[in-house]
Amino acid sequence: AAPARRVLPGLEEVSWTSSSGRVSGWFARGSSEGAVLLVHGSGGNREQMLEEMRVLHDRELSVLAFDLPGHGASEGDGRYGEPMRRAISSAVDFLERDASHEPLTGIFGFSLGGHVALQAAAQDARLRAVAVAGTPADLGRQAELEYESFGSWFVGPAFWAMRLRGLDPDERAEDAAARLARPLLVIAGGRDSIVPRAWVEPIYARASSPKQWLFLSRAEHGHYVASSGDEFTRALGDFFVTALAAPVSLAAPVSQAAPMNPTAAQTAPRRAATPTASAGRAL
Repeated sequence: AAPARRVLPGLEEVSWTSSSGRVSGWFARGSSEGAVLLVHGSGGNREQMLEEMRVLHDRELSVLAFDLPGHGASEGDGRYGEPMRRAISSAVDFLERDASHEPLTGIFGFSLGGHVALQAAAQDARLRAVAVAGTPADLGRQAELEYESFGSWFVGPAFWAMRLRGLDPDERAEDAAARLARPLLVIAGGRDSIVPRAWVEPIYARASSPKQWLFLSRAEHGHYVASSGDEFTRALGDFFVTALAAPVSLAAPVSQAAPMNPTAAQTAPRRAATPTASAGRAL
């Protein structure tokens, strides 16, 4: 954690037990009652969330980034679905024990971590605000668009591989967003070839208010601080500071570039670039 502490002084190594085993994370205590969980993408670990941790901690929020089960230093087999949702709930439990009361807790999820975050928040009302970035609205539809150009018979094996990882193609992030009824910030990058804007938009379209949309024209898949600077850091910080102070009052959009067509995912490119062809972060 020494290099991480150079980015965020005061960072602590923490761990706790979830149903999948030991969960490892980084925690930095803020001076306000608000706290934010940060969930990394597929194949990643908490290091993906370090810059976002710093951004939010600078706004006096407590921050907790952790390795999902089977990732980084956390135990588990890496299967998605219920084990990941339970790990997130156990992270909220950790924050409650640290604060000795129920904190005002939000969650930020990147890419597939956003999918997990939305599913968890739809089940756990303690998560009072949700932000997702580069998150596909419909994993099944994304798989179809990515693989059917090779031939329709590629789609079935892709679905089979998803289920092996614990991902249900019928469990859509946009459906979870529709059930939230809590402040939601949806972020998409204009240069994201892994999860293009059109694949993110249905999350915003399906969600009820209060919701916000942030389109970062220069952003690829991740590295939002490096590509978008103040535009991203100000929007992310403002969202959580406002939502966790008064979770039911947030309704104004962050950006005027909100989706114009709720069904825009139908016009997405037939095949996105594969993760290995991009300099961005993994899904």
